[in-house]
Amino acid sequence: MCERVTPLTRHHLFPRSQIKHFEKRGVCPPGRSLDEVAAVCRQCHSAIHAFADERELGERYNSVQALLGVEQLARHAQYQSKQRARHFKDGHDNNLRHAK
Repeated sequence: MCERVTPLTRHHLFPRSQIKHFEKRGVCPPGRSLDEVAAVCRQCHSAIHAFADERELGERYNSVQALLGVEQLARHAQYQSKQRARHFKDGHDNNLRHAK
């Protein structure tokens, strides 16, 4: 969201704790998967979860575009984009942290 070069985390666009609910209600749009993730920095990830509960995130804000359509989150991402990222000894390639 903020496009900084910093370690990234996985944000599940359809929160895993609500998958059974989403399957029953058919929340997932055609052509999409309930396993989709977005790579976001830790600060943006925390802001997303502070903004709404998991059910609302999965039902209404299940894409990066939808998240950035929220003024509060767009302002946060814009603010974070101007913050200096930590410097890494060996450089950094923006890979996901805890990648499996």
